[in-house]
Amino acid sequence: MTQHKRFAALAVLSLLPLVTQAHKAWLLPSATVTTVDQWVTVDAAVSNDLFYFNHVPLRIEGLAITAPDGSAANIVAAEIFRARRTISGERSGDNEGART
Repeated sequence: MTQHKRFAALAVLSLLPLVTQAHKAWLLPSATVTTVDQWVTVDAAVSNDLFYFNHVPLRIEGLAITAPDGSAANIVAAEIFRARRTISGERSGDNEGART
């Protein structure tokens, strides 16, 4: 009888999730390889599934953008939507750091 209870308890525990399901924060750039004077737009969101806008926009307060030469870059445009935030910037300057 004790073995049956242990087996039943083990069966119930195996049905429980082993990891917690949490929302994932992610950034989705429009390009990962850029050239000089090219705009890059990044979608930022928190969602249940990666790269699917279904929860809230990602907070970007304190976000630091670094140019390929190591200098600080500025956000040129930013929009907040119901389930995502979009930020845009332009890569300008010399060709240092660009891949071809």
